[in-house]
Amino acid sequence: MENLRDRYVDLLQKKLDALGSMKEATLAEIFTGDETLVESEAEAFIALYEKRTEILEHIEKIDDALELLDPLDQGDLDDTDFQAQVVGLREKMVDLAREMVDLDTANMVVYQKISAFVRNNMKQARQGMDLIHGYDDYVDANEGHFMDKKKV
Repeated sequence: MENLRDRYVDLLQKKLDALGSMKEATLAEIFTGDETLVESEAEAFIALYEKRTEILEHIEKIDDALELLDPLDQGDLDDTDFQAQVVGLREKMVDLAREMVDLDTANMVVYQKISAFVRNNMKQARQGMDLIHGYDDYVDANEGHFMDKKKV
């Protein structure tokens, strides 16, 4: 039974480590919302959340493994050292999750600025394309053939 306890604690530690690496990846990216850096920051946003998705997939696998080991027997519940380890690791995970929520809240403010800027640029591009297509319709109506009135 000791092996299962060790494995359970090991999996919890791996989950905590994965959450820590997610936090570190998020802290490594600094988003300003500066309009001159919109393109690079948008790409960095995408890369960050792709990396975080990979980490979350890894965490889901760890959770699946934890579920297989989860039915603890009375001996596990009575073992205060084991329970202290489990509770300590889970408290650290909760603290990391709270920090991640704070980081994500701050990043969402910047994301909204970037998103608004990109939407505005897309609107301007659509208006420009509509203007160009207004002239294209005349040429397309003639299917690109012009008649010389002198020869007709």
